[in-house]
Formats: sequence, structure tokens, C-alpha cells
Amino acid sequence: MRLSKKYFLLLLLMALLSGCSVWENFTTYFNRYYNASLEFEEAELAIASDLNQKLFDFKEVVPNTKARQQLDKVIEKCSNILQFSKESDFIDDALFMIGRAFYLQGNYTKALRKFRELEQLKDSDLLLENQLWIGKTELQLRNFERGVQILEAVRKKAISEEEIEIAVQSYLAHIRFTLYRENYTQSILLVNELLNISESDELNAEISYELGNLYYLNENLAAAADAYLNVQNYSPDFDVDFNSRLEFAKVKRELGANDESLEILEYLRKQEKYKDRWDDLELEIGNIHYANLEIEEALKMYTIVDTTYKNTKSAGIAAFRRAEIFEKDFFNYDSAISLYDRMAKTSAPVEYKNEARMKTGILKKRDQLLATMRRLKRQLVYLEDAALFSKDSAEYFNYYARKDSATALAKEMQTLQGTSYNPKDYEFTEKAVFIAQPVKPKVSADSMKTDIAKSEYDLGNLFFGELEVPDSAFYYYDDILTNFRDTPLEAKVLYAMGSYYLTINEKEIADSLFEEVYNNHKYDQIVNAAAEKLGKESVNFSTDPAEKLFVSAEEKYLTKNYNAAIKELYSINKEFPQSNYSAKSLYTIGWILENDLFLLDSAAAVYDTLALKYKRTDYATAVQNKLTFYKTRQKAAQDSVARIAQAKIDSIRTDSVKTAQAKLQLEFDATDKQENQADIVEENPPFVPENDAVLDEQAREFFEALKSDSTKTRNDTIPSGKK
Repeated sequence: MRLSKKYFLLLLLMALLSGCSVWENFTTYFNRYYNASLEFEEAELAIASDLNQKLFDFKEVVPNTKARQQLDKVIEKCSNILQFSKESDFIDDALFMIGRAFYLQGNYTKALRKFRELEQLKDSDLLLENQLWIGKTELQLRNFERGVQILEAVRKKAISEEEIEIAVQSYLAHIRFTLYRENYTQSILLVNELLNISESDELNAEISYELGNLYYLNENLAAAADAYLNVQNYSPDFDVDFNSRLEFAKVKRELGANDESLEILEYLRKQEKYKDRWDDLELEIGNIHYANLEIEEALKMYTIVDTTYKNTKSAGIAAFRRAEIFEKDFFNYDSAISLYDRMAKTSAPVEYKNEARMKTGILKKRDQLLATMRRLKRQLVYLEDAALFSKDSAEYFNYYARKDSATALAKEMQTLQGTSYNPKDYEFTEKAVFIAQPVKPKVSADSMKTDIAKSEYDLGNLFFGELEVPDSAFYYYDDILTNFRDTPLEAKVLYAMGSYYLTINEKEIADSLFEEVYNNHKYDQIVNAAAEKLGKESVNFSTDPAEKLFVSAEEKYLTKNYNAAIKELYSINKEFPQSNYSAKSLYTIGWILENDLFLLDSAAAVYDTLALKYKRTDYATAVQNKLTFYKTRQKAAQDSVARIAQAKIDSIRTDSVKTAQAKLQLEFDATDKQENQADIVEENPPFVPENDAVLDEQAREFFEALKSDSTKTRNDTIPSGKK
């Protein structure tokens, strides 16, 4: 309740003529209430001027230190009124001001307590407005249902009593809540109702602009355009006027009216009063060129914005758009990475910076995968062509020898500092042939091919799903199926290739690939994704009949009954060859023989069968290096014995050839057994049985069958023309 100066002059006169009550009102006003109200108004203005606060923001602004101190003074002065001026007419005003001060400070519990105290003063003319603040406070205290009910009741009564400002404030509080709950449909309904009762042209301009934003969020572009255009029917301030025109042009572009949008933007660009917002206009002009597929023109405009209006939000967005063009239109990933990296130093909105960081990570991952793939492919060539490895190694070392020589000469000339010395004449400008020293791999070709396939598969997935370049994805999938098909990834690559064909509407080819996965790769979990594409019954991996046998074998293994465990594991391989547990069983048999029974020759035989029969499984991949190492050492041992034997043959001159050969054969057999055993068990020295007697007759039957299976599998894998 604010009293005018004229009214207080009248009070002063009355104080001279009447009793103590009027005098108490007079002294209370000037001694306490007047100063408190000034402090409160200043704090309100400071909070309202916060540039980050929007009309429909639900979360209240946190007051700065000065405003908070002013509110503390308001609370103190008004508390003094309640304590020392109980007979004055300012009790309700003091309670109301204290409640609002607590509310602005974010102390909603104390605020509600004061509003409830005021509610008890039935003769106060602040009761309706007080109910408005109670409703707002209940919402901030997360008592949403109660708060909305109070606001609706306040609004209804305010309209009936023609208290339009209170009705407007109840609408604003309710709209803020519905937007907080992302109920855009209800928000739009309430905003339209608000426009029908609000009498402020400036407020209506802002409301209409926000209505356009709501329609845009609700994907009603035509209604959004009408709302933005409607702003001009009111009295918008400069920012609302410009923003509504800019957003109207943006929506027109999204509606396909590019020429109309460009015309609006170019008109605004010619207005000197909008000079401080030219960066926004030129950014949107660039967007229109891009929408018209005028890529070069768009890039030119984005570059102007990025370089001319530094440290603006528009410049940051323009830098992002430039990066997108280099990535998606020019496929210049190096330039794209550079621009995405620079986004961190711009004033772009946080969502653009986050996306730029994600894009940088994707593109750098692409570079790493490419480098890995190329390195592996080069090493595979070295495995197959030792002469090329020697040649590349020589070129690498010769290059650095020339570089070191040139550097030494340049340093020598610099020391001499002759008058005719020109540093450029001694610069080493020859480009390196190799980034790193050529390395000959120590793993098998099969392992190398699996690693190459893995790199290419990851590259294909990255291009297909993250970079959205299906043709590049197809290139890598196709290369795997053409050159590296026999790897554990075959089923997944076939499925990925099928997905590619679906994107280009080649369903027949896609289905044929899904059929191949479904029919020939039952062991791979991807089979159920193929089954879903084909509308076929999925494979139930959880009810594999071999699972119980495998669990039983595990129990026998844990009790160290190795022979029984091996027998049961072999039965899985024999009875359920298509089960996922079949390859796992062979792997487990090999593990027991290698690590528990130390029968390394037998373990190698099992691993060899696993690698041949289930070469596309992870288990075959896991033993490949170990199997290659075993075979390499075995061959090396045989070669070593052969060399020793040949040397002895050459050294024997007096004996007959037949006698010497017979003698050497005996020595060869002994040395062969000794060196083979020494090399193979080098990594397992603690215990080596003298023979395989620890296996019972049933286990021996297994090895006989295994030998037969291995021979059959080898024959089955040899092409028909080469058997």
C-alpha cells in the first residue's frame, strides 16, 4: 500500500488535529516503511534487469550481492514495523513486503509463512495479490498441484473483479510452470488466453514473440510465422522487434520460401539501426545459400561471419557450419577437424561446442583406424614378401642417413658463416618415404588378416552410422568379404552389408545377405538380428542342449577329474557340432592339456582342429598366435637337428655312407626328441610327464577320433582342384 505525498500532507494536518493513531501511521511511514519500500523497489529493478532472465523462465533469478543486501534491509525494517508499530495501518504491507523479499532471495519456506500470516488479516486489500504470491511460492516449493489450483482461482477472481494486472501475473506464473514441465500444448493455450486479456502493448509484443517460439518447439511452423509477424501489431522494444523479424525469416526458410526469407534478411541488412545485429543476419543468409545447395556461396558467407564478427555467438556457429561443409560436402576431414577443434575458443552456444567435440572424436578415431589398417596391410605384405621388407628398411635407413648428413653440413656452414652462405641452399627438403621404421610382424598371416578385418569393420561402421557416408562404409565391408572373409567377423560384416543395401532400397540383395547369416552363422549372436529382418524364428542361445554338458564338464574339471572332463567336452564337440559350446569345448580341452596336464603336443593338436573347424569364432582367434608359435618352434627345432645331422655327415670321411647314415639317424632321433621337448615346454618348466600315460583308454579314443576329424577337416578346406 503506497501513499502519495499529497495524502501524507493531509495526514500531517490531521495529526495536528487528531489522536495518536494517525500520528503513528505518519511516523511509521517516514521512519520505516518509506525507506524499506525504496530498498525493495531498487532490488526488484536490479533483479528484473538480469539479461539472462526470460519472460517464461520458471526458475527465479538468484539476486546479486547488492540486491540480496537490500532485501535483508527490507526484511529488517519491515520486521521493526511488526515489532514496534503494531497499531499502525502498515502491518499488512510489512508482512507482504517481507514475504516477497524472502521469495526473491529464494527462501520460499519463510516467504510462504509470511504470506500465510497476511492471509489471516481478513480486512486487508492485499489478500488477492497475496494469494497470487502464495500460488507462485507453492510452485517453487514443488507443490505443483496446489500451486496451480491457487493460481487458477486467483485468475478467475481477478478477471471477475477487473484486477487485470493480477490476472496477467497469474497467467505468467502458470505458463512458466507448464513450460518447465514441457507441456507445450497447454502453454500455447494459456498464452493465447493471456493475449486476450493483457492491456500492455509492450508486454503483448513479447508474449507474441514467445508464442512464436512455442509454436516452433511444437513443430507448427505456419503458426509460428503468424505469431512472429503479429509482434508488429503491438509495441515491441528493439530486441523483440529484431528477433521476431529474424525468426520470421528463419521459419520462412524452413517452410521452403527461401527467396522470401532472403528478401527479408537483405532488407534488414540494409537498415543501419540493425548494424549491431548484422552478424545474425549474415549467418542466416549463409544458411539460405546452404538450403539452396549453393555450397560455395554458403561457405563464403560463413567465413565472413567467422572472421569479421569474432567473439560473437554467430561467429562460433559460423565456424561450426564451415566445419560441417568441409566434412559432409567436401570430405576434407583434416580441415573439418581443425575447425571443430577451434570451436572451444569461440562464443558458440554450448550445444554446438559439445557436438564439435563429438565430431572431433569421431574424425580422429577415423584417422587412427585408417593408420592402423594401413600399417597392418603393409605388415601383411612384409610377411608374404621378405624382399620388399628388406627394400623398404633400406630406404628408411638411407633416408635418415641422408637427412643426418645434410643437417651436419648445414651446421658446419652455419659455423663458418661465409659471406656466400645461404641457409636455404642447405635445407633438407626431401620428404620421408615412411613415417615410421618398417616392422616385420611376429604373428601369423591369419592373425594379421583378422586384425585388418577388425579395423576395416570398425571403419565401415563409423562411416555408416556416425559419419553417414554409406558408400565409404560399403567399400570397407566389401573389402573384408573380398580379401579377408575367413575371420570371426564374417557374419557381422554380412549383416552390415545387408543393412547398407536396405538404405539404397535394394531389399532383395539385403535379404539374400541376411539369409546367408541366418543359414550359415548360427553360432554368432548377430543371427537373431538377421532373423528379425527376415521375419524368421530367432535362435535361442539360452537353451542350448550342450550347456548342461559343458557345466557338468566344468564341475569335473574343478574336482581335477581331467580325463572325465575331457571325455565330456569331446562329446559336446561330437554330438552338437553347430552349438556355440562346440568351439568352446575344444578350446577348453586344449587349455586342460596345456596348462593342467602339460601335454603340449596334444594341446597343439586340439588347437589345430579348433582353428580349422571353427576358424570364424573368437576361440580360434584366441589360439592362433599360440598355435603359430608352436608350429614355428617345432619347425625351427627340426631344421636345427637337420643342420646338425648334415654337418656330421659332412665331417665323417672314413665310414661308408650307409653306415654313417644309419648312425646319424639314431642320433637324429634322439636329438629331435630332446630339442623338440626343450623348445615346446620352455614356457611351462615346472612339470613335464615322461609320457601320456596319465590319459586313460577312453581319452586315447578321443585323440584317435580327433586325428581323424582333423584330417577330414583339412581335406574339406582344400579347394576341389587342389586336393
